[in-house]
Amino acid sequence: MSGYDKQYYERNKVKILEKQREYNKGRRAQRRAVQQAYRLAVKEQNPEKNAAERERWNAWKRDWYQRNKEKHAAKGRARQLRMYGFTASLFEALLKFQTGACAICRRPFTSVPHADHCHDTKTPRGLLCGPCNTVEGIIRSIGLPPREFATRLSDYLSCPPVRARERLAEFNIRA
Repeated sequence: MSGYDKQYYERNKVKILEKQREYNKGRRAQRRAVQQAYRLAVKEQNPEKNAAERERWNAWKRDWYQRNKEKHAAKGRARQLRMYGFTASLFEALLKFQTGACAICRRPFTSVPHADHCHDTKTPRGLLCGPCNTVEGIIRSIGLPPREFATRLSDYLSCPPVRARERLAEFNIRA
């Protein structure tokens, strides 16, 4: 690039880059279609080589995974926590604040805690064990407020319909 070209580029950098973006945006779908067609043509021409290459790649990935299990798990966990609005420091602080136990049942965690979050506001709430996280999700899906659900559950357990029916029979009342 000559000195003049460099000066021109520097003066018109924004305009040039915008033109390139517009040009590429229009061609993106076309390029993808051409690349996909090319890949399919190559696969059809030499299926044995393609299968061998895929197997070699899969073997490399399996080997990498075996060598980096902790790193892979940590990256996946960090991504999942970010998705729920947690940071590593918040997770650690909650774990310490909850003394390593579930926020609902208070039992110590035996596996990685579940990061509970509000589905409406996407804000973190606390750390739960697997069973409590499942129950919380089921109660929310029923649509009752948690206190009303707990009241109804308590009423049900203290006097299930079978026992209520037996009581009605004692008074010669047909159910």
